[in-house]
Amino acid sequence: MPNSINLTVNPAPYTLVCAPYTMHPVSQLINYSCVLSRSFSLNINGAETTAMIPLCDMLDHSPKAKVEWRMDDASKTFSILSHENIPAGGAVYNNYGEMGNDELLLG
Repeated sequence: MPNSINLTVNPAPYTLVCAPYTMHPVSQLINYSCVLSRSFSLNINGAETTAMIPLCDMLDHSPKAKVEWRMDDASKTFSILSHENIPAGGAVYNNYGEMGNDELLLG
């Protein structure tokens, strides 16, 4: 089995409270696109959700990268496991699937 790299982020319990306000439809689309293009689809406590995980969205994308996203409800950790040998100083890639640049940008 190839070596694996485990990148773990311990999410803190944050609550976002926003007062209702009017936003221009183009701004709404841009904001929605930013969230979708940087978020991860996860199963947390049995519920499918989308989550933004700091720093994990900064990995380069490769559709050939053999990675696995894993959420551990008990320890409240998210891990990206690489199932490839990565040499010292080598690039670490994430894989968002077979998508074109437009899909990656727009979520």
